[in-house]
Amino acid sequence: MLEPPLSTVVVALLAVGVSLMYGVGTRRLTDVERTKRITAEVSAFQKELREVLSKKDKEREAKLRKKEPAIKKHQAELFKQNLKPTLLFTVPLLLVWYAVLPIWIAPLNHIVAYSPIPLDFIPLLQLTVPGSGDLYLWSWYLICSFAFATVVRKLLRLT
Repeated sequence: MLEPPLSTVVVALLAVGVSLMYGVGTRRLTDVERTKRITAEVSAFQKELREVLSKKDKEREAKLRKKEPAIKKHQAELFKQNLKPTLLFTVPLLLVWYAVLPIWIAPLNHIVAYSPIPLDFIPLLQLTVPGSGDLYLWSWYLICSFAFATVVRKLLRLT
């Protein structure tokens, strides 16, 4: 079993690797530009609809409601596009979590990193050992994954 700080770095690198694999898979399996365009269109529609509803403009609301089926179709298409890489990487990621990590690095409840502040302020989600800043493997991976996934998506121009 690896101990900190080596386990801290290994889990962070694993999060970067998974984010890169997922990002490259997304780039190869989906039409990124079309997805961006549809996302912008759906967001603009939702924003306009919220404004119309808050102003209670029945005429503009009726016009927007006519566009709603097309927007829902676009949302379904976005969901389908985003599902492709998710389905492809779910099984390998589960294998990493339940087969590789416990054997090579540590059990999921093993302490692999330290936080200067306790992160147990989130109800029902115990990220650290109670009363300390010791981070479990799964919680350190979760933090790294959120942090690096955003950076990788920007680098690969997925967002």
